Amino acid sequence: MAAFRVKRRRLLLVLGIGAAVAAAVAALAAALTGLETYSGAMEVPRTARGWSAPCFEHEPRHDRRLLARCARATGVVARVRQDEHEVHFALVGRFGALIVKLGDPSLLRTPAAGSRVTVVGALVRASNGMREIEAWSLQ
Repeated sequence: MAAFRVKRRRLLLVLGIGAAVAAAVAALAAALTGLETYSGAMEVPRTARGWSAPCFEHEPRHDRRLLARCARATGVVARVRQDEHEVHFALVGRFGALIVKLGDPSLLRTPAAGSRVTVVGALVRASNGMREIEAWSLQ
């Protein structure tokens, strides 16, 4: 009976430590991620955000519903899908998940899964219903 209590205490201790680590990782992920949008005009002095310049150098996709003229998202790359013409990846953070399509894969490096990135581009509704950023800037 005493051996059972010891095993149970060890199990509870391991589960408690695991829960604490998971909570710390979640708090860190929430602190280091975010989504910000800007829909104003680039020409209006002092209203355009400095990070929004790439959005005004390219037209947003016309085949998707525009949610914001410009968006900046910082998150963790969950999955990367690449073919010969396009690169898409899932970006996760406190904003949930969104899809990122690299605007020009030949000019922007493809991030690895697990890396933390910041993307800037038009925020649109993807054909699958998710939010998608057509990224023209990747850091």
